[in-house]
Amino acid sequence: GLPPSFLSVDTDGRVVRCDTFSKWVSPGLRCGFVTAPRPLIVKLAQGAGPSLGVSSPVQVFLVEMLRRWGPAGLHRHVQRVQAAYRRRCAVALTAAAEHLSGLARWEAPRGGMFLWLELLGVRSSADLLDEMTRERVCVVPGAFFSAHETPPDTPFVRVSFAAAEEEAMVEGFRRLGNVLRRRREAGAAPARSGTM
Repeated sequence: GLPPSFLSVDTDGRVVRCDTFSKWVSPGLRCGFVTAPRPLIVKLAQGAGPSLGVSSPVQVFLVEMLRRWGPAGLHRHVQRVQAAYRRRCAVALTAAAEHLSGLARWEAPRGGMFLWLELLGVRSSADLLDEMTRERVCVVPGAFFSAHETPPDTPFVRVSFAAAEEEAMVEGFRRLGNVLRRRREAGAAPARSGTM
């Protein structure tokens, strides 16, 4: 299991927790919420207004859906989402093993909806973005997640298995493997094999 959250051990009202509905209600749903001491919530609501940039219909939809589901319905929904993510993750791991062995390293994620790949023999995954885009490979270079103004070179990419159809995901891993093989054949450094 996961370690306890900071919020669960907060006895002094010092922790502010920001969450999103997108991971467990619907992938891509851009609406979140804050759990914090009441005085801070009041100040946030006064300063930010009601929407925080999220469309009002989305907020109304979420409130109504959660009311109709109730705690038991929400629990059932979360269990279905977890099962779907487990299944999709297994498909992604199988596809990675089939198409990226010797070309990338990875670890099975313990949760969430992303698989991080280290592209072996690649200094900067961002340098491959044009070629991956031409091949219709949808991954996000790891440098895009850097907080630095000038991100460092990194061989990592993030793959989402949340919404893609399973067949499309497998095809994406095959295409990524083709990109990496072509790069290697063009003279890239030899790669180590296996998972992280």
